[in-house]
Amino acid sequence: MSEAEVDSEQPAVGHALDGLAHPRHRLRKLTSSGWIPTPAGSSFASAIPRSMSSVSCFEPSFIFDSCDYDAIPEDVEADLIGETPTASEGEEEPSSRDSDGTSPAEAAARSSENWAKVKAITRWQRQLSATRKRRAKLATSFALLYFLCGVGSHIPMELLVTEDKSAAFLCAILIHLFIVVRRLPSIPAMIGDHRIPMKWHFMFSACAFGYAYLKALGITMLPMTAVVVVSNLQLATGMIVGALWLDKRYTSVQIGSVLLTTSGIIACALLSSHGSSQATESSDMALGLALMFTAVLCGTLQTFLVNRCFSIYGPHVDEQLLMQHLIGLPLLLASPRGAESIRRVLLSQSSGRAALVTIAYLTGNMMLAQLCRRYMLRLSSTTQHVTCELMATIQRFACLLLSAYVFHAPPYPPRTMALGAAALLVGSLGYVWAPQYAGAGKTKEE
Repeated sequence: MSEAEVDSEQPAVGHALDGLAHPRHRLRKLTSSGWIPTPAGSSFASAIPRSMSSVSCFEPSFIFDSCDYDAIPEDVEADLIGETPTASEGEEEPSSRDSDGTSPAEAAARSSENWAKVKAITRWQRQLSATRKRRAKLATSFALLYFLCGVGSHIPMELLVTEDKSAAFLCAILIHLFIVVRRLPSIPAMIGDHRIPMKWHFMFSACAFGYAYLKALGITMLPMTAVVVVSNLQLATGMIVGALWLDKRYTSVQIGSVLLTTSGIIACALLSSHGSSQATESSDMALGLALMFTAVLCGTLQTFLVNRCFSIYGPHVDEQLLMQHLIGLPLLLASPRGAESIRRVLLSQSSGRAALVTIAYLTGNMMLAQLCRRYMLRLSSTTQHVTCELMATIQRFACLLLSAYVFHAPPYPPRTMALGAAALLVGSLGYVWAPQYAGAGKTKEE
């Protein structure tokens, strides 16, 4: 149906509506031309929602989902949002108004503004949807790579610690050295033009040094299975750090999940040490557990600080990694066990072949651990902290299974250890999917 035929259907309306200035007539024009679809066999009036029947200026949101705005020709769109045409020569400007006192010119201006808002919202929603999909794909990729690199770095660590437990210190030193040497040409520029204030870098380095050094000390006092199990205390330490420093509140379901996780960790640690072939004194066991708990607390505090820093200054992952390891490397070398580990692991090999195997294990652990940290930081910059905790728990649970049932078997751990592992996993998943505290968002904004 042509535009002239549409206009001729209403001869009593008069020449004031020849330009279809009123929004309802503009909508009729788009409907008759096929740009706004109507159900088959229905009239134009039936295509208009009831809420528009008494409104002089329609809100075009009802065609938001059914009309492709980019496909509307420019001439039709210009006619839709154009100004009311002036009266023909020799004709008087009509003074008719709608029942609510709105003139056709005012209605046309309001319609033009509404259409501009609709198109802006459409573009914004498309961009937001594309951004969310892109961030979801990135987060999934980073989570998978973090899991694979974390489990991969645990395998050479297990083989090294089985030969000499002081290798844990050497692994930490080599990871720091690898990152610093790899970024050596960019160190002067990074220091001179750093985007993150230096006080943040010193806090990151202190937490990272506490985590690496105390964990290495704990490895010398505990079976490797117990070390992996206690590393899953991140949920409990995260709750402690959040309550003490961030003034966060937790629901009863979250608290119960953390208690279940902690009880499973304690059971697994005790049972794994009981089934270990290496005898461990009770005093060393208690001290090792305390050191591991403090190490995990330092790691959790660093994670919170990194998330907070990235939310303020942006996700400068390369700068954060380089400065953290550049400051932490001298601390590890000057530590009591640092230099000794180099002498014991590298210089005390019985043969050249054993030295080459040790170097291969150290290189694999160094590269995979560095990639694991990088992908963890990438993941924390693209998703929520809870997702990072979930992936860390899943990764450590996989390392626990490898340590207990592959590297240190036989003898296999007691069957009751499976109950502790199940409590650990169920508690971790329950914490992640537990409802958040109602005032958490408000407290964070304040």
